[in-house]
Amino acid sequence: MPEALSLTIQFQDGEVSGQSACNRFSGGYEIDGNSLTISELALTRKACNERLTEVDTVLVRTLRRVAAYGFDGPRLQLLNPTERVVLTYRPFGADDL
Repeated sequence: MPEALSLTIQFQDGEVSGQSACNRFSGGYEIDGNSLTISELALTRKACNERLTEVDTVLVRTLRRVAAYGFDGPRLQLLNPTERVVLTYRPFGADDL
């Protein structure tokens, strides 16, 4: 994955959205305790180079496998069914975290 790549995600009122490597995505989510279920995601289809398209595909596939969430300080951690951290997001603008 390119070093300067910034992937974003936002959870609000049952809707999840964000920016992948090249495209935007959106869908729904449900929370039950620390369990997190993300519904099928819609993805825009911009013409991107093969590498960025691959990152988009892997990100959406990974988000669909998320089963729980947690926090490491201010960082949001998304976990798979075996409770392995598969994605970590830091708050926007928190470059020193």
